[in-house]
Amino acid sequence: MPIENIDTFYSPRKFFGVSDGGYLYTNKRMNEQFEYDESAEFATQLLGRIDKNAGDYYELYHKAENRLINQPIKLMSKITRAILKSIDYEEVKCKRNYNFEYLHSKLQEENFLKFDPSYLDTAMIYPFVSINNKLKSHFISENIYVASYWGEVKDRKGCCDMEKQLVDQLVPLPIDQRYDESDMDRILFVLAEGKDE
Repeated sequence: MPIENIDTFYSPRKFFGVSDGGYLYTNKRMNEQFEYDESAEFATQLLGRIDKNAGDYYELYHKAENRLINQPIKLMSKITRAILKSIDYEEVKCKRNYNFEYLHSKLQEENFLKFDPSYLDTAMIYPFVSINNKLKSHFISENIYVASYWGEVKDRKGCCDMEKQLVDQLVPLPIDQRYDESDMDRILFVLAEGKDE
């Protein structure tokens, strides 16, 4: 939940298979009327990855993402709203926390990023930092998607070296609610394999 009296945006797209929408928490009231977004034609990549490899829908994913740039304020699409209403958030939270804690119990000693996990709750990914710059591409070659974040930081003036290193060295390991312990074991196996290359 948001901090009281702090206007906050949350993106469910980071956690769930939806193509649009976000939550705004604010005390302000607006008199404007907004139209609903429509997402049916931009959900193909989300549905298709259930039947096939997510990589087969990479171009459609980018098309769906690009359509959100500079879009006017709209209400969340009815499709997204229906999907988000169908989620058992407590179950999702438990699965993500379990997967995070499982990976941390195995990786905390070799993770270059040191942190106290006790204050974390429902993380998006497990943040593994490695000096092996080939690790991300190894995961992708094994069909485990690991994102790259903050690419623009490398060109931004005033950023410190640590921020720039994180762009290359952070391997955001997936801990989705779609995964169980056997998936986490596969991630650990692929990680160990990638370190040996």
